[in-house]
Amino acid sequence: WEWPFERGEDQYDTLLGDLAAQESTEGDLSTETEFTLTIMLNTSAELNTNPNAQGGEKINTNPKTGDEFPVIMWTIAASVSFVAMFVIVLVYVFKRRREDTDEA
Repeated sequence: WEWPFERGEDQYDTLLGDLAAQESTEGDLSTETEFTLTIMLNTSAELNTNPNAQGGEKINTNPKTGDEFPVIMWTIAASVSFVAMFVIVLVYVFKRRREDTDEA
């Protein structure tokens, strides 16, 4: 087993381990010993909007949602359908008008 955060400085880990062993062997073994260790991690990040910047890895700013819906294809299909319906209505209206004028 290897500690994934190993930095080559074992003194602090060894001290905590020794204290835990010492506390558990002294006194009554049926009592629990409580240790508290507080670790604070401060992280920061910066977005570089310069497209010519060097270093780092180019990332996609659009989140991956798992939705592979082909928006462009459906937009084209809806547009073609709308134009076709418009043409059919125009042909129907002009045909009715011609029939109405022929009857009169």
